[in-house]
Amino acid sequence: MGALNIIACTLMAAGAAVAYWQYAMLQGKEVALGRVVALPEARGSKGGTTYGIDAVFSDRAGNEHRYVSTWKASSPGYRVGDPIRIYFDRRDPGKCGLCTFGARFAVAWFVFLAGAGIFLGVWGMRHGNERMEKIFPVTVHPGAASHSSAR
Repeated sequence: MGALNIIACTLMAAGAAVAYWQYAMLQGKEVALGRVVALPEARGSKGGTTYGIDAVFSDRAGNEHRYVSTWKASSPGYRVGDPIRIYFDRRDPGKCGLCTFGARFAVAWFVFLAGAGIFLGVWGMRHGNERMEKIFPVTVHPGAASHSSAR
């Protein structure tokens, strides 16, 4: 089970590293409350309709800028007119993205929790029986039943 522990620790470290990278990337950025102005449609790989996000936001000087997602989803989670949090570089507002937990940290959390799940699974398989024996001890032992009932 040593290999599984190595995989688990690697996944947890990778998840933590991606989360830190996202956190560091957001440091020093401006965050604006923008507005979704369109949900551009595209044909998905399985033939269904997918949608991107087209939003506008303003910098501190009141200049309007645009965020257009590079990804598409069958349900982007927003409707036209919805408010949307957008981070941007104050020196180059075109360098922008969604400032939501899902957009910034979902992949990191998934990878980290997958590693944690493997680690806990290995621990459970290694130590689970000990815990079961302490919590639910044997209450009936072999030979404890009386043989006098057999007549």
